[in-house]
Amino acid sequence: MTDQVAPPDLLPVRMLNEYAYCPRLFHLMHVEGRWADNVYTEEGREVHRRVDRLEHVLPDPEADPAPKTRARERDEGDEPPTISRSVSLGSDRLGLTAKLDLVSTAGNEAVSVETKRGRVPDNPERSWEPERVQLMAQGLLLREHGYRTDHGVLYFAGSKTRVDVPFTTDVEARTLRLLDDARAAAMRTLLPDPLEDSPKSNGCSRSGICLPGETLALRQVPPIPEAEGATAVRRLYPAREDALPLYVQEQGARVGKRGEVLIVTKGEEELERAKLKNISQLVICGNISVSAQTIQLLCEASIPVVHLSRGHWFYGVTQGITLRNAYDRVRAGAGGGERKLREALPEPALHIRRRPAMMPEDGWR
Repeated sequence: MTDQVAPPDLLPVRMLNEYAYCPRLFHLMHVEGRWADNVYTEEGREVHRRVDRLEHVLPDPEADPAPKTRARERDEGDEPPTISRSVSLGSDRLGLTAKLDLVSTAGNEAVSVETKRGRVPDNPERSWEPERVQLMAQGLLLREHGYRTDHGVLYFAGSKTRVDVPFTTDVEARTLRLLDDARAAAMRTLLPDPLEDSPKSNGCSRSGICLPGETLALRQVPPIPEAEGATAVRRLYPAREDALPLYVQEQGARVGKRGEVLIVTKGEEELERAKLKNISQLVICGNISVSAQTIQLLCEASIPVVHLSRGHWFYGVTQGITLRNAYDRVRAGAGGGERKLREALPEPALHIRRRPAMMPEDGWR
C-alpha cells in the first residue's frame, strides 16, 4: 500500500491559500475530500457571488491604445484602466491555476484585486500570510501571461477597506516554497498533525472533522501495556515541587498565554513571562484580567488561581479538578500493582487502621 496519490495537474491558488493557512485543513479538503460549511464560508461565498457572475478575458498586454491627438489628450486625460472580473488563468510552468476576482489593466501593467469577507487585520502588514501568498500567486500568473505587476490589492468587505500588498522578493520566495510543499502534500495520504494552541481553529469550518483539541489531548495519554501481565510504570509526583507562585500586582495588567508560557502585558508592553512548569499558583491582586484560555490551561495543569484585592484581601480560588494522582492510582491498580503491594506487606501491616482525632474531654484549651 502506497502513502501517495496522483498529484493534481494544476494546483488551484485557493488550495495554496488553504495550505498556507493549515496543512491539515488542506489535506482534509483536497486529499480526503471532506467538506463542511459554517457562517464564515457562507458569508465568503455571498461576497464572491457578484464577482463570479460573469467571466471576463484579459486584454492583450501588447496591444497599444488607440492613437489620440495632443488636444484630445489634454481634454480627456489618461485612458481609464480596463476592469476584468472573474478571470481564469493557468500556467503549466508554475503548475498553478486560478480564477481572479478582479484585474485592473492599463497597457501591459496589471493589478489583481482579491475580495475577502472579514475586516482588516490589526497587524503591521494589515493582512494575513495566506492572503498575501494567494495574491502573490495571482501576480505570478499575470507575469506568466505577459503583464507587469509589482503589487496586488486586498479588499475587505467587512470594513470596506483596500490594502495594497507589495510583491517583495521575500513574499515571492515564500510563495514558491509553499507551492512546492503544497504539491508534495497533495500526494500524501497521511493526515498531518493539527495546529497546536492556534486561534485559527476557532473559526475553521472543518474543526468538527479535524478535532484538533481532542487529537492533541489523546496524545498525552500513556499507552496501555499490550503484553499480558505487564504493568505500566507508575508516575510519581513529588510532594513539594520547585515551582513558585506568580504574583501579578500591576493594575490594569492582563495575563494571557502562548503555548505553555504565561505572558503578563499592559497595553502593548510585556511585563513578565513565565513557563507553566515553574508556576505553583497564579496570584492576581486587584484589577487584573486573565484570559479564558489561560484559566483553562491552569485548570488542566492543576495550578490554582488565587484572587486577592488590591490590598491583598482574600476573595477566592479558581481550581481545576485535580484527579491526576487518582487516575494514576487507578491505572496502577488495574495493572496488578495494588495486589502485588498487598502481597509484599507483612500481615500485621494490613490491619493497621488510622484512628480519628479525638477531642479532649475538657475541650481545647
